[in-house]
Amino acid sequence: MSFVITTVSPKSVVQVSDTRLSSLSDQSVLSEELRKTLVVTGRVMQFVLGWCGLATAGKDHSTAEWIFKVLYGMSAVDLNPDQIVEKLAELATRQFGALNLKDKRCHFLLGGWHKSEPFLGVISNYSTLDSLEAHEPDLKHHIPSFSDAPAATHRFQAWILRFRNLTERHYVVNVFGDCPAEKLKTHFRGLEGLLKKGAEARTISAACRQIVLEAGRHSKTIGKNLVSVEMQRGGETHCSYYSDEGAEVMLIPDMLGVAGGSTQMTIRVSSVGDKATVRLQGKLIKAPETQP
Repeated sequence: MSFVITTVSPKSVVQVSDTRLSSLSDQSVLSEELRKTLVVTGRVMQFVLGWCGLATAGKDHSTAEWIFKVLYGMSAVDLNPDQIVEKLAELATRQFGALNLKDKRCHFLLGGWHKSEPFLGVISNYSTLDSLEAHEPDLKHHIPSFSDAPAATHRFQAWILRFRNLTERHYVVNVFGDCPAEKLKTHFRGLEGLLKKGAEARTISAACRQIVLEAGRHSKTIGKNLVSVEMQRGGETHCSYYSDEGAEVMLIPDMLGVAGGSTQMTIRVSSVGDKATVRLQGKLIKAPETQP
């Protein structure tokens, strides 16, 4: 099932995910190079999308490729968050419903800003958002609670969460993946302390990475190679790859913007003597056509 953690505040969005691909049948490791993060910089909003759950279905389906294609195809750079999550829920219901698999659970999350207002979007076929009103009526400092079903439902549900009476000290944390929350209580208290103090994105990212690594100690499906995205309110984005073994190949999240996009990008650094060579490889995509 893997692990993705996202923090959203008026100041920054941080998302950290591992890159492990595991077998749903026996949790054996199939790959350590699966990107579960996608960055979208649109005309009126910017967000980072993370996902976990069903990753592949033979040659018929790749979730990483599918999510990029559908966001490109709907011209997500021209839409608002409500339009995107509604379309994704509809298209995911159709796509996953056609797969002949027993376990089709999948969960997508968007964190970013729409016209400078922070938001959190969720699309899932196995998680249900618990009521926030009873626990946090002002929707200030909180971690939204989700109830997970043991099997996928027939339809993907979608939500958009926004802050009320927004101040610079508001924040929200969203976590999903294959690790019991009680194992991470101490780490979450530390993360919340940083968020309440308005810490910089790089500090938040470091705390999130520690949470993912700790979660990996309690789950076979969570890897130690991590992708981190730090996005500022104006859309400036810093992406980092952290390899447990110091691999020379760095994975770059897929990206989509008004000028085009890129997918499956890697950076390879090699050196001979005092000369260093940096190679960038992957696929470049032309700018999506604007929908009429």
